[in-house]
Amino acid sequence: MKLCYMKLTTAIFCMYIFTLSSFSSLAQDKRPEAMPDYFNVVADVVYTLKPLVNDIVDAGHTARIFRVIGSNAVTLGFNDSIINYRINAGYKGEHVIHYGIQDIQNGLFSDLATITLNVSNHAFDTLDINNIRATVNPYGTAFFNIFNMEGALHYEFPQGSGLNTMFCMGLNLSGTKDGGGPILSGALYQQFGSDFFPGPVSMEAFYGQAYDSAWRKVWKLDKSQIENHIRNYSREGYEIPFNIRTWPANGHAESGQASVLAPYHDYNDNGVYDPENGDYPLIRGDQAIYYIYNDIRSAHTDFLGFGMGAEVHCMVYAFSDIDNPAINNTIFVNYMVFNRSQDVLSELRFSVFADADLGYWGDDYVGCDTTRNMAFIYNGDDNDEISGNGYGSTPPAQSVMLLNQKMTGFLPFMAFPSPSWSFDPSSGQELVNVMNGLWKDGAPLIGKGCGHPSCAQGDTVAFLFSGDPSLGGSWSEWQEGTLPGDRRMIIHIEPVYDFRPGDAVCIDLALTTARETSGNHIDSYILLKEYATLVKSFYNENLPASCFDVSPGYNEILASGHRGQLLVYPNPAVDFVGVKSETIKGRAEFRILDLTGRQRFSGMFPEIQHQLLDVKFLEPGLYIIQVFSSEGMFSAKLIKR
Repeated sequence: MKLCYMKLTTAIFCMYIFTLSSFSSLAQDKRPEAMPDYFNVVADVVYTLKPLVNDIVDAGHTARIFRVIGSNAVTLGFNDSIINYRINAGYKGEHVIHYGIQDIQNGLFSDLATITLNVSNHAFDTLDINNIRATVNPYGTAFFNIFNMEGALHYEFPQGSGLNTMFCMGLNLSGTKDGGGPILSGALYQQFGSDFFPGPVSMEAFYGQAYDSAWRKVWKLDKSQIENHIRNYSREGYEIPFNIRTWPANGHAESGQASVLAPYHDYNDNGVYDPENGDYPLIRGDQAIYYIYNDIRSAHTDFLGFGMGAEVHCMVYAFSDIDNPAINNTIFVNYMVFNRSQDVLSELRFSVFADADLGYWGDDYVGCDTTRNMAFIYNGDDNDEISGNGYGSTPPAQSVMLLNQKMTGFLPFMAFPSPSWSFDPSSGQELVNVMNGLWKDGAPLIGKGCGHPSCAQGDTVAFLFSGDPSLGGSWSEWQEGTLPGDRRMIIHIEPVYDFRPGDAVCIDLALTTARETSGNHIDSYILLKEYATLVKSFYNENLPASCFDVSPGYNEILASGHRGQLLVYPNPAVDFVGVKSETIKGRAEFRILDLTGRQRFSGMFPEIQHQLLDVKFLEPGLYIIQVFSSEGMFSAKLIKR
């Protein structure tokens, strides 16, 4: 009996010790700690975060992410070990997300920790130096509020009014490779995806997060900033402005990019953009926004076609001149389209799509003026409904005019409640039809009435509504009495053939707004014609003979050690050009290159004291003459008229 009692006492004691030990073990378990983090990120780029690297758990324990909380400004996804996030394209500033972790071994949870994201966003900026305020992005659809930013303006006229005349504009490409392969890259609204992507053409292996972060940008500069840099770059205490310092002048050859991208003045002639040593960007106008985009960064998700390897350099610019309303109410656009592929295109077509909403979008007309290479939009009556964010009485008119190319066709699109054949294209085949001068359903354009075979009979044409609305009997929407509505339009540009690797096409546009405040909607159109004539004259007189020369108005100065080494005269030249140098001795090789880098002419000089070259065969434009000798390589610009 005594023995049994002792055994029972021992068992109870042992159970007590075991229980105490268990409670002691549980009491020692610690909750994991999720640690705060801080990151510099770029909007609209996908990042992968591994927060567990910095978090704290008991020795020998592991943890998992169990909860992530963000706002509607970020797209989030996570699993046990990583967080994937993308800040929305229109966001800029500081943003936070919260997350918590769980200790897998003891099951305990952490408090929520904060990850602070410093979001930079250089993917949009506003041209605002004259009477128009235009938002620009690098995705190929200008003026469009692609980021869905609340309260954002597209193309405000006049500045400060909160009213817009343009909704968006984009350059579309279609064509055929030698051998028959089709190419198609569309830029309408990008509602269903994208066919164009920020950045230059690169090797496929280099596309990724770092590439997207570097090129999802636009560069805005005032001419006054550049002039100040030229005066002060070498002065102590001078700080180079961000957009001059980061100007995308040189590509990365190791990534397959072209060596020269954005135009710049090479002060020391070393072939490398170094603004701290006097180099500076070359822009047009008093203010410009520059960006680069391409059509092969990713698979096309808008019109589901295939890119050609196009690299588009775009400069949107303006002049400030309150004494010249035609120029003060104009935005200029310069497109340079390069073939960065290894394919020859037997044909390449270009079309400019424009959705011009004059205040209230539901009461507009469109038309074209073939003598001015101009498409235009004007109000369908004298009242642009203020309730629809309109201009009220005396609404303006808006034009899109080709300055250096020939307009070869014009087609309007009419949204609801018009028939479906008049809507803008939504599939690849429909866009191809339109770019080939047809309605989206493949029907030809008819030169009277509604312009479609279903409601008009007559000869086929390339231009619809090509009459003057101010003239009775002309073929215009106003004279036809069509129902005003939401209008869009596409402008065809003369195609190019045998478009080879390294070739480029340059397209200059002017977007002009006119408002006759003492007249009616037709009077605004009449004023628009007057403005268009003045703008074209201004372009011819003040901008370079070559569309490729993006730098009028600057007296380019070389560093002292490079002055006077190569003289080219007369410049501009028509038939013959002289080449002279006091530095170069003896025989020398010369090359003449166009601005795409393609060699157009080469040869040898027995000596270069005075040589004469026949350049009659060169097309008008800007060229580079390079001379190679035992003293080195020397270059000079040549303008051929």
